[in-house]
Amino acid sequence: VCYPEAGAPQLRAISDFLAWFFLLDNVSDEMDVKDTKAIADVIMNSLYFPETYRSNIRLVRMTQE
Repeated sequence: VCYPEAGAPQLRAISDFLAWFFLLDNVSDEMDVKDTKAIADVIMNSLYFPETYRSNIRLVRMTQE
């Protein structure tokens, strides 16, 4: 309804992004500033170094995918 001209691949991309974003929001609700900075560093490392950065955090795996 929000994207009437979008095809299936585009709708899948936005759906995946929104799922990732809401997971990040839920995870960060219980964090203080130090923990938020740490998770931000982990996420950015997974974006900058997708082939070499490894972590067992579910959010990192979702970010890399």
